[in-house]
This record gives sequence, C-alpha cells and structure tokens, in this order.
Amino acid sequence: MYLQLFFAMLTYFKIFALVTFGLGFVDASDKGVDDPEALTLLHTLYSMTVNPVGRRAVVNALCQEENMAVLLPFTVLPGDEKTL
Repeated sequence: MYLQLFFAMLTYFKIFALVTFGLGFVDASDKGVDDPEALTLLHTLYSMTVNPVGRRAVVNALCQEENMAVLLPFTVLPGDEKTL
C-alpha cells in the first residue's frame, strides 16, 4: 500500500517537474523542437505512460491549467509543413 502511494507521488512529482521544464522550454523561443532536450522531454513523458499509474498521472498533469502548451510546439497543422 505505502509502496504504491510512494510510486504514485514520485510519478506525479516527476511529471510536474517535466512540465515545468517544458513550459520554460516553450517560453525560450530560440530553441527549436528538434533540440535534444525537447525530444528527451517527449520521450520521458511517453515512457511514463507504460503503466496505468503513469498514464493517469501524465493525462492529469497535462490537462491542468496551461500545461498542454508543452506539447503544442510539436504539433503541425496540415499545410504548415513548410514553416518548420
């Protein structure tokens, strides 16, 4: 019981640290989305969705306030491929 609670809290803390880092990364306009730090952020978020606790934590963290802005620079609208 305590181990599951510890794992859930650790997962949430790590995700919020990643989101905070990602929001700071989004604010710095001089870095592109192909930067290794940005790709590491995406990879870490993705790898945390392997288990149910991590999946729930990632979804909850990204849905709070303006946290979805972390993923928006990686989206490309159809027809905007030339602007990359």
